[in-house]
Amino acid sequence: MSLIPLGFWAASGGGEVSAYELIETSTTSATSLTFSSIPADFMHLQIRATVRTSGDLDFGMRINGDTSSSYAVHNLLTTGSTPSSNASTGSNRMFLGQSQGAGDAYVYSPYLIDVLDYQNTNKNTTVRYISSRHSGGNSLYFGSGLWINTSAVTSITFLPNSGSFQSAKFSLYGIRGA
Repeated sequence: MSLIPLGFWAASGGGEVSAYELIETSTTSATSLTFSSIPADFMHLQIRATVRTSGDLDFGMRINGDTSSSYAVHNLLTTGSTPSSNASTGSNRMFLGQSQGAGDAYVYSPYLIDVLDYQNTNKNTTVRYISSRHSGGNSLYFGSGLWINTSAVTSITFLPNSGSFQSAKFSLYGIRGA
């Protein structure tokens, strides 16, 4: 039986579908969600999420509980036919786009987040993401982030810039190396 590559990951030289192992799934309506005690036996991590917050809020993540200004991000954004880009450094969280607000109970923002080489202590941790939201002009985000720290990743916290999650589901996957 042959395996079919998962498009986004396979396009970047990643693994086959069977290389993804579910580590944990969690739902929340709190102000944050943390995956702690992340196992060290994978090459990469992937988080798949559906998120709705108390408003159309910036959404982000922190690694290992680090609240210092050690995050940087680059992203491309399109709202309809208007593309734009931006970059920031010195933030206390890694920006992952804006989440869907609570106005429509049946609409969620999807997120696909890859944490690359998360156990490598010889370099800073790189993250790439795709996200979107319906309200405010059907926005699509594609970006990358950097945690300027060489520690192995042992926990990841997701949180809106303010407010809370109205409803959110996060699934953490480990990706085996070749």
